[in-house]
Amino acid sequence: MGLLKKLLAGLVIAAVIVVLVLGYFGFVPVVSDIMRANAPRDLGVTPTTSALSSINSKLGVTYSTLPASATGAASLSESGSQQISVELTSEEVTALINDHASKWKYYPIEEVQVKINPDNTVELSGVLRVDRWSGYADAIGLEEGTRSQIRPYLGYVQTNPAVYLKGTISLGGYPQIDLQNTQIGKFDLPVDQANAYAGVLEYFAYDVSHLYQVQISQMYASGGRLVVTGTIPTQVAFAPPVEQQTPVRQTEFWAPSTENAVQAFSLVTLVYVVGNFLRAQLSTVGEKLGGLLPSGVQMWIENYIGSKGEITIQAGLGSAFKLTKIELIAYAIALTTLTVAFAYSSAATLSEMLVAIPVILGTSILIEFLKNYLLNVFSRSKGAWTEYRIWFPGFLMFAVSAFVFKTPFSSPSKTAKNACPEADNICGLMAVSSVVLVLLFGAGFYYVSTQGISDIGNIGLGMCLLAAFFDSFPIPPLNGKDIWDWNKKASILLLVATFAANLYWLMLM
Repeated sequence: MGLLKKLLAGLVIAAVIVVLVLGYFGFVPVVSDIMRANAPRDLGVTPTTSALSSINSKLGVTYSTLPASATGAASLSESGSQQISVELTSEEVTALINDHASKWKYYPIEEVQVKINPDNTVELSGVLRVDRWSGYADAIGLEEGTRSQIRPYLGYVQTNPAVYLKGTISLGGYPQIDLQNTQIGKFDLPVDQANAYAGVLEYFAYDVSHLYQVQISQMYASGGRLVVTGTIPTQVAFAPPVEQQTPVRQTEFWAPSTENAVQAFSLVTLVYVVGNFLRAQLSTVGEKLGGLLPSGVQMWIENYIGSKGEITIQAGLGSAFKLTKIELIAYAIALTTLTVAFAYSSAATLSEMLVAIPVILGTSILIEFLKNYLLNVFSRSKGAWTEYRIWFPGFLMFAVSAFVFKTPFSSPSKTAKNACPEADNICGLMAVSSVVLVLLFGAGFYYVSTQGISDIGNIGLGMCLLAAFFDSFPIPPLNGKDIWDWNKKASILLLVATFAANLYWLMLM
């Protein structure tokens, strides 16, 4: 028992360490912000009003404001044309970039410092606004070829990370970038790996330097200044950042494809219905032939039928709050299964899957462990001894639905019961509470998603909706059958409600 407790504690501690480490490197929403992993490096360059006035005077651009409701290409307007040949200081470049970041809702970087060194290297630090990437690309009319070059790398980060770049850059035709130091969050990329990605930056820089009225023919660092020659507009108008207006959040919710979900729902339902029918027929045959079969065969049939139905246990004598040895093992297996299944189902690439695992593990602990632990404590305190167990038929169907259809439906676990005092309706209350609790969790995750913490909220909402729908099925030996036996109206209401919620999630979110 002591060894198993240490094992479970070790798994929890390991998960926490993984979350903290990834958070420290800037890859875990909320955690990274709390640890200030996404605070940009201080280069000692301050954006002053005098520096901004100086660069605006050199460039001769007039700025105005567009309606805050403008989106995509309508959020940016450029007109006029003028030739420039200027030398810019670190303070001037820093002031201009931060001014643009404060004026335009899609500016892709903020809290910027640019330092142009005497050895002609350039340093840049700031916060990369990954959440603005799609709007930025639409606004500047970025070609799909360029987007496809950049999009895969954005999948590695789930936050708006701090970035730091140091190297040389020159533009005289096609950009040439040589990176000497690259940092994302607090993660340092090896020089050779960073320069392998430099081609993507060069491709992007070329497109940006040849958009609309911007035609940069030459740009390089010299003597601690940035020399720029080319053509730029005379008037620029920006739609201001959403953060300055009443927030209108556009949240994309993760959901499996409708086709995959329908196939998973149909297969799981069919298997349980057919399995229940065959189990009943086998039980009938066993009863009729009971006297003719050897005792060993008869016992095997009884055990086989029992393993596919309700899990019965002996009444426990311990504390209602204390987990049994088998429960500790069951929770460890179930949480691991849920985490891997939902990480696989919600991710498009292996890198996305690995990044999602810590978040999904935490979500699984909240939904699966907390819900079942509270319900089991309640039932034990009322005289109905229940325990959390792995249920092989459910585990098998959960794995099939997750890895074949990318829709984790069914459940790898089940509540094993000793007895349910009918006078207190404990089993019925537990079954209803299981669905209601999950729906309440789902409402919480939905709210979290609408507040911008989509990485946690989206997957949590999906887990809750799928679990609530499955737990409402009135098919023995599923949870919904206990609801049906307790109150048929409540059973129908929950089944319809969870079906409607899943339909809305799959079709409209």
